[in-house]
Amino acid sequence: MIRADDLIIRPAIPGDHKSILNLYAQPDYNGASLDASAGEVVFAAMATYPHFVPYVAELEGDIVASFCLMVFANPAHMGMPIALIENVVVHEAYQGIGVGKALMDHAGQTASEMGAYKLILATGLKRTRAHQFYEDLGFERYGYSYGLPLRELPQ
Repeated sequence: MIRADDLIIRPAIPGDHKSILNLYAQPDYNGASLDASAGEVVFAAMATYPHFVPYVAELEGDIVASFCLMVFANPAHMGMPIALIENVVVHEAYQGIGVGKALMDHAGQTASEMGAYKLILATGLKRTRAHQFYEDLGFERYGYSYGLPLRELPQ
């Protein structure tokens, strides 16, 4: 297990974007990612949302993990915001040592500080290791998540 003091979790800055895209290209994640130029366009678009933030985790100066957190207004549940975690990825060399847990702790704390009443995420049906990881952290399966493919993803 890593020591929490060794890991720095912070909002990403433009100089981090290439490292984030490289994490997405890992074979056990997407296997490919946008090129740097296209990635910059997407990160710039994310910055226009009220709170849709990519975060990175640094260990000894290297970016070893990332996630995106969106906290958004909600007219139901007495107006309490909802927090959505997306694109959770840990470099394969740093999996199983507490980096992912630290990311989720940070996401939960940030969402709570922003008044969110729940933290949600979705993961693919075949990612059984991820399912166990989230359940071990206290996430509960509480419903169904559906997707409607609108186009095929590029390889």
